[in-house]
Amino acid sequence: MRFLMSLIIFGIAGILGPVSSTTAADAKVVRDCADCPEMVVIPPGTFQMGRDDGEPERYEGPVRTVTIKHRFAIGKYEVTIGDFQKFVAATGFRTQPGCMQWDGKSAYFDATATWDNPKLPGPLSQQWPVVCVTWFEAKAYTDWLSKLSKRPYRLLSEAEWEYVASEGKGQMYPWGPSPDGGCPTTNMYDQASVRAGLNRPVKAAECDDGQPYVANVGSRAANAFGVHDINGNIWEWIEDCYVMPYPATDGLDGRPVITQPECYRHGNRGGSWTSDAARHRVTFRGRDPGFLRSQSFGIRVARDD
Repeated sequence: MRFLMSLIIFGIAGILGPVSSTTAADAKVVRDCADCPEMVVIPPGTFQMGRDDGEPERYEGPVRTVTIKHRFAIGKYEVTIGDFQKFVAATGFRTQPGCMQWDGKSAYFDATATWDNPKLPGPLSQQWPVVCVTWFEAKAYTDWLSKLSKRPYRLLSEAEWEYVASEGKGQMYPWGPSPDGGCPTTNMYDQASVRAGLNRPVKAAECDDGQPYVANVGSRAANAFGVHDINGNIWEWIEDCYVMPYPATDGLDGRPVITQPECYRHGNRGGSWTSDAARHRVTFRGRDPGFLRSQSFGIRVARDD
């Protein structure tokens, strides 16, 4: 029944058409200060959020109509190591060492890994997305940008993220019904990963993006809004407390859902270079403690326009 309802709901969304006529070519890109990231302005719109399905204990519904009436700006790229370094140098901000890692067979904690030495495969690049940062450290970075620019920087709401990632197409993936078409825009667990011997205990996408590990931001093509890596490369912390199922009324305007002063779990979205295809569905909802540091969790910023 859930599968049938999903087909009906997504069929309706397809009839409604895209939420915006924006394309990557005509996206408005702004930058508020020299050390601020490039931002893409996202127009208002209405879309169908969620899916009447999901993994056990990870229900992604109920499907609901979300109307975002406010314009907002989103980082054109994920926040890089170089970006975060500017923040640390300017403020003296200190993070604790230690980060969850993946060796191709199991997850483990490396007590010496840090955001500027995340122990990822390949030559360290300042253009890698910053990882091994907690939700609280992501918030500290956005607070610094707010003070620096005198503009209200923050993390994306869960609804804003899905709105941008889905492109309003009403499909399981922005590019179509199958994960195998995702490699032009999405760095995920695929045939390049298999060749590199990552050996994840999940099915790899049949496409090949030529990048088995984390990639420099912007290495994949932008989506229809002009945003790079919104799907894949790293998981992105979002503002909301994780609530399952979606609340009946909260968040229908696209604003974050904050259910208590201190959330036990915060949302994260998008999947990463180690994720199987199912977790790159635009409706998939990650949820983890805000103090978690992982080699596949990072930051994308937003602000009201």
